[in-house]
This record gives sequence, structure tokens and C-alpha cells, in this order.
Amino acid sequence: MKKALYIYKSKYPWDIRVEKICKSLIISGYEVTILARYSGEENTNEIIDGIKVIRFGKGLPNLFSAPFFFSPFWKNVINKTIKKTEKPDVVIVREMHIGEISGKASRKNGIPVIMDMAENYPAAMREFKLYNSNFIKRFVLHNLKLPLRIERRAIKHVDGIITVCSEQNMRLVSKYRFSPDKLAIVHNTPPKSAVVPPERNFEKAVLTLGHHGYLSAEKSLHKFVEAFSKYAENNDNIRLVIAGSGDCLEDYKEILEGNGTIKYVNFTGQYKPEELNDILSTIDIGFIPYQVSDFNNFTIHNKVFDYWMNGQPVVLSATAPFVRIAEDTKAAMILDCENEESIMQFLENIEFYDWEYMSRNAIFFSRNKYNWDVDSEVLVDFINKFVQV
Repeated sequence: MKKALYIYKSKYPWDIRVEKICKSLIISGYEVTILARYSGEENTNEIIDGIKVIRFGKGLPNLFSAPFFFSPFWKNVINKTIKKTEKPDVVIVREMHIGEISGKASRKNGIPVIMDMAENYPAAMREFKLYNSNFIKRFVLHNLKLPLRIERRAIKHVDGIITVCSEQNMRLVSKYRFSPDKLAIVHNTPPKSAVVPPERNFEKAVLTLGHHGYLSAEKSLHKFVEAFSKYAENNDNIRLVIAGSGDCLEDYKEILEGNGTIKYVNFTGQYKPEELNDILSTIDIGFIPYQVSDFNNFTIHNKVFDYWMNGQPVVLSATAPFVRIAEDTKAAMILDCENEESIMQFLENIEFYDWEYMSRNAIFFSRNKYNWDVDSEVLVDFINKFVQV
């Protein structure tokens, strides 16, 4: 039996993309191990849904188990896992952080290594609050451009890369001269059978817009929340659901508390993965109003596919991938989400959009193109190209 090792810099469980990739490989005949970071779990080694999980870092200070690109601790455990413990036929490493370490260890042992690149991580780091909290961090990120250096070095040591959109592929080809033949697009989509879309009524007196996910600066809702807050002062025909936690949660609450419109918003706080479908069932239209940036122009956020699988049309900002898939599917509308006046005009005219038409298109494309059944096949075919059978 072929063996795959997925190296993940963070806690597992839970990451839906890691889980889907590993389960798809198991179904296709692989024995799969995840090497993840220990985060206080009861067991350092266990089997979860057929996936062997090895956790690194128990007993070490957090700083020592942090996924620094130069970490001797990660280097040691990766080398040991590849050479002695698992002896995989292919290694998959998530993002750039320990990509160079993983790539060198894999190639030294004649094992192909694939990077699972779901985001333009250097761009994301430039916007994270954590990395902009003091002068030194800002200097390292913006002046020394350390994240780009880490990404460049990591990419030199991998054999193939999985991305989530064509825009990211073009960036990698243009910036690093990476071979297009060694790239594959695997969207972060839900399973085809995930949800049976309910009958939706868009002619209700009150429509509910919803957003779910981690609330961080590189995926800002600020302009949208500010516009909604002003609109809701004089109108009560729209509600918001904002599900999740994160750096910006209190900022959004403060905006709404300022004029008393927080009563029109349901903040669920952090939720469990199994609670997501119940949350989605309370909304009519999804909204993803992220800023147009180097981060958002090179990824497609998986929540758009969650909404579509539920038959929910989506309001999207004008990032390059969003514009492309909105034109392709006619299941979403593009809005200038960095312009408060544009958002206000949208809210004032929300009842006049053909949401039913967009909902039908969302269901069609979820069933025929944007689902994990399709993406899983692309994933397995791509991985198999690198593995000696």
C-alpha cells in the first residue's frame, strides 16, 4: 500500500482542507499519516477516522515547537518521521512555513514533496494584526520582506504545488518561474452530498445576510459592518449573522454598539464544525466583502462554496477570483465593498435583485463543478503523477 505523510504546522484536528485531502487519499488506496503540532491534546499519537496522527512538541516550550522556517526541532522530527517512522511514498506540506525543511528532508530520501498552498501567505502576514503590532515586526515584514524570502526558498525545494485558484497559479509561474505542469487547482469545496438545499423564500419582509469564518484583518468586514450600522438606524428589513471569532470581533461589536444597531446582528462566537450547517440554515444570502488585496486576489475562500451548496446566493467583493467565478456561475453579485456608499445603495435595493435566479445557479454549479467529488479526483490524479507505483 502507498503511504502519504501530510505535514501540518498547526493543531489537528481540525482543518477541513487537511481532513478532506487525507480522507481522499485513503479512499484512493493510501495509508495516511498527519504530522501536526501538539496543542495540549490528550494523546500524542492516535487514529482519527482512519488517519494516523502524530503530534510534535509535547513537553517543549511553545517557542520551540513553533513552525519557524529554520526550526531545528521541526527539522529533526520531520527527518525522523520520513526516514525511520513512516517512510512515505509522498510528502505533502501545508503552506510555506516549514516547506524548505520538509522539501530538503524528502528529497534527501528520494521522496517527492508537494506543497498544499491554500493562500498567498506572505500577503496575509503583511495584514495580520499579530505581525503589525510593533516596529520590529513591521520592519521584518515590509522592509526585509522575510515572508517572501521564506516562500521563495520553500518553493525551490518542492516538486509540485496544489493551489485553490488559477490566479495563484499565474502568480507562482510569473514570480518564481514554477512550471505550470507541476501545479494543480484543488478548490476547498464541500462534498457533493453535504447539504440538500431547502426551498428558499427571498420575498420575505426581512432578509438575513450571513458570514462565517475567522474574523481577521486580511479578511475585513469593517466597511460592510459600518454601512449596515448606518442603514439599520432607519431600516429594519435586514439582519446579519456573523459567525466566528477572531482579532476583529470586538471591533465589529463596537461599531454596532455605537448607534444601537447591534440588536440586528447575531454574533455566534466560535462554533464547532458540526454546527456550521445549522448556522447556515438561518441565513438567506451569504456575504464575503473582503478587501481587494494581494492576499484576497490569490485565493478563493471556501465559504463561498458552503453558501452555494446550501443554495444561497452570495454578495462578493471585487477580488480577481470572485469576479471570475461570479461571471462563470451567475450565482453571486459583485459589489464594491470598499465603498460605503455602494454598500448602502445595495442594502437599500436588496429586494430588487434576482436572488432566486442566483440560488438556482448556485445549486447547479455546486452539483456539477464546485464540489469535493470533482476536486478530490483532481487531487488524487495529481499526487499519483509524482508517486512511483
